[in-house]
Amino acid sequence: MAKEEIEASGIIIEAYPNATFKVKLLDESFAGHEILAHVSGRMRINHIRILPGDRVTIIMTPYDLSKGRITFRHKKGDKLPNREEEAPSDEKPTEEPKAEVKTEAEATNTDAPAEKESTEEKKETTEEAPEQK
Repeated sequence: MAKEEIEASGIIIEAYPNATFKVKLLDESFAGHEILAHVSGRMRINHIRILPGDRVTIIMTPYDLSKGRITFRHKKGDKLPNREEEAPSDEKPTEEPKAEVKTEAEATNTDAPAEKESTEEKKETTEEAPEQK
């Protein structure tokens, strides 16, 4: 027989002794249910800390839906599995184009292109000078 396990996500409400927690389930099929869950062996071995308010993934057996085993603690930025409501949208925020700010000298100086041309002419004359020697 294959293992029959139900996976759900929830939030830790309360911490009890011996690595046991009260968890409020968030999945649509179990919305609002509170169960007792203990930390899985791998999480104990790796010293994963769980505090009230953490989002977790839980595995329950179909024989007793009031108890479960915590198998994963989600990071703060992670989205929960099976939760489309909390998933961020694919739209990227639009950035407003930055307006070019000119200084007073640039705003009043209309001869700026003429100055650039004169500097280019100076460069050409300096380049020609070494060739004449």
